[in-house]
Amino acid sequence: MSFGDANPPQPRRWRKKLLIGVGIVVVIFIVLIVVGATTKSAPPSRPTKAAGLVRLRYGQKALLSSGWTADGIVSATVYSLQLPFTSQTSNTPDAGDQFAVGSAQVCAGPHGANTASSFLPFPFSLVYPGSQTFGMLDSPDAAREPDIANQAATLPPSQCVHGYLTFQYAKGTTPLAVGWGSPDQPSYEWSAAATTSAGGT
Repeated sequence: MSFGDANPPQPRRWRKKLLIGVGIVVVIFIVLIVVGATTKSAPPSRPTKAAGLVRLRYGQKALLSSGWTADGIVSATVYSLQLPFTSQTSNTPDAGDQFAVGSAQVCAGPHGANTASSFLPFPFSLVYPGSQTFGMLDSPDAAREPDIANQAATLPPSQCVHGYLTFQYAKGTTPLAVGWGSPDQPSYEWSAAATTSAGGT
């Protein structure tokens, strides 16, 4: 006597298709998670250089755009750049480098200025080809006093302050200009031979 069929029934095709479908969904889900994590961890791309770069000659005043006036400073002027510069303080440049010193002035608007909380209160820099920039040295490393960053952090309405900017650059290189703005993305540039003066006086 036999109970049951001698040949057991074969698995139904729909079960096989279901397993394949579930597998595909799981793979797609894992791929989406990996791609999402990679996108979130990728460093942000550097913004493209603003098209409104203002080029000025030494001695011309830059009337700063609203993006640069949050601390109350509304204008900046670079009068000159001397390079190389022999230090007038006890500071010396690093081996293979030399100092450059600029003369500059910044002015407050009608409500005064307070740069105490600014990370870079006066974002001056040396500008090289391709808008590559090197920021000025901190006050303790200044090659000439009064260093502009040592001036009062607060300015009365419509008052200006003058000081010097100390930069360090490699021997054998020649900076093109003095800039004001974000690293490698200056918004204003002063040089001996500016081609335009939009935004300056």
